[in-house]
Amino acid sequence: MKKATTFRIARMAPAVLLTAALGVGAALGLTACGGQTDQGQQPSGTTSQQPAATPSEKKDPVSTQLKDLDLQIDITDLDVTGDGTPNILRIEAEESTSGFLAGVDVLVDGKSALQLPGESKDLYYYTAQARYVMTSNGVPFLELSCTGDNDYAVVNGLYGYDAEKGQFTQVLDFVTFVDEEYGTHRRGAVNSVDGTTISVKYGLMSYILGYGLTFAFDYDVADDGTLKRTSDQTERIEYVADNKECTAQSNEYFKLNRKVEGYAQPDDDSAKTILKKGTKITPKVVAVVDGDDLFVQFQEKGTGQSYWIEADVAPDYAHDQIDTLLDGVMYAG
Repeated sequence: MKKATTFRIARMAPAVLLTAALGVGAALGLTACGGQTDQGQQPSGTTSQQPAATPSEKKDPVSTQLKDLDLQIDITDLDVTGDGTPNILRIEAEESTSGFLAGVDVLVDGKSALQLPGESKDLYYYTAQARYVMTSNGVPFLELSCTGDNDYAVVNGLYGYDAEKGQFTQVLDFVTFVDEEYGTHRRGAVNSVDGTTISVKYGLMSYILGYGLTFAFDYDVADDGTLKRTSDQTERIEYVADNKECTAQSNEYFKLNRKVEGYAQPDDDSAKTILKKGTKITPKVVAVVDGDDLFVQFQEKGTGQSYWIEADVAPDYAHDQIDTLLDGVMYAG
């Protein structure tokens, strides 16, 4: 199994970094626009300046937070740089001459710390949302989501502050987490914060389990801002069958419309078996391996045997139900 990718950001921190954890966070729904309600502890207002820690000192953990942010106003009670003191944060959605939104400018203490789209591509969108994430070891993040035509996410990811550059850098891109060949409307959102662990819920209109596929992965956040996915696999999946929401425990069986290769592990080179057309299977686990390859583990009805199947890729005719891998699953549009 390929090891999960590790992301690292440079941060300004005390001599001894925080190590204790404080759990908090309830599950969040994944919305089309990425907007979420505040599920973490609210900031207590102004945070007092604390003296720098010596190598022998341990500091108490900070309160974890997952908080919606208002745009176009100064926010003065949040530590967004990770140095333990509040900053002046302002997030501006820039309007174009044509009436839609064309950029995002994040200012910290009056200085631009992030400008989108940057030089790489054009950007236009209709709605923008921002959220503040704080882990118990004092590592802050911003989650930014901008939604364009047909509810496509044009910006959707997690940003950490690089103290050396005085800039926010993207540490997780929710849109590209899964390759585009597996479905459309790919997006994500921080689901909860528990101590030093961030849970991210991803979703897409998939070509294997239809329009309602979501799954959650956890990331451990180190004191230096490094994010590491705790596993390549997750049982925290949701999908839609017969117009009802299902989970891995629902045991909702689908019939195969064609034969397919089944693997013992998602990154195996050779198939363990060939599952015949008409076999009934139910989804149990999702894996994202080798960067952005999507696999689903199914359990066969009757035998109880489990096999990994690579997620279906875009069909020639997206709405042609004859070519679907699983009977009763609607292709993404």
